[in-house]
Amino acid sequence: MTMETNSLYSIRILPQIVSTHTFCSLVTFKAVVRKTSERIDILPHFSRLEVLEATNLLLPSYHSDSALPFTQTVRRLYLKTVSIDWMAGREFPLLEACTIITPPSSFLALDVCLPMCKEFHFHHRCISSFPRFQIPMIGSLVINSNHWSPVQGIQGLVHMCRAGLGTVLRPRVLHLSLLCKGPVLLTALRLLPALEELTLELPRPSALGRRFFTALLAQPATIPYGIVNFNLFEWAQK
Repeated sequence: MTMETNSLYSIRILPQIVSTHTFCSLVTFKAVVRKTSERIDILPHFSRLEVLEATNLLLPSYHSDSALPFTQTVRRLYLKTVSIDWMAGREFPLLEACTIITPPSSFLALDVCLPMCKEFHFHHRCISSFPRFQIPMIGSLVINSNHWSPVQGIQGLVHMCRAGLGTVLRPRVLHLSLLCKGPVLLTALRLLPALEELTLELPRPSALGRRFFTALLAQPATIPYGIVNFNLFEWAQK
């Protein structure tokens, strides 16, 4: 039911096995191999896989009409430096947790439907393909973009808003690792008034200015006691 390997040779010969009963019983498959330019045609053989974790695995560009039975049973997907173009145009009805880290190419020609996904992690230099993932039930969202330019970081936030951040996407937990301007980030955070947990990973401490943090301070709904020239800091000390 479970198979783990770090041998590229063993993965090469698996699809050549004449009998497919080995694949029929597999529920968990984990592979960590060295980088290769060879495409491994293994996905069509999985029929009831629930957990797929792969690192450095180059997969063929399966057409959206190609049969991949495991997409209907998989519940956890972890792909690190693994091609993802085969996901385009497919639905993963039971997938609950999906992690995609630095795929060779993040381009997706069609949408990927993840109706039950509650945890989604996406790590790539360019997150322009993020809107392709349809994740209406998202609870925890982690976006990691290693841009060093605030302009590119702003573009990343724009892609997130295009994906429906604040409307279709309303995560309880948001983890962002990108560099952008404080006012733009505040605008994005205002779309999530019910956010319970926020984590920001910044390339340098001065990435956000004083105005960003003072904007996060709680303020009274109305100015207390009709004070003229109300000062929040003095009022809070009292």
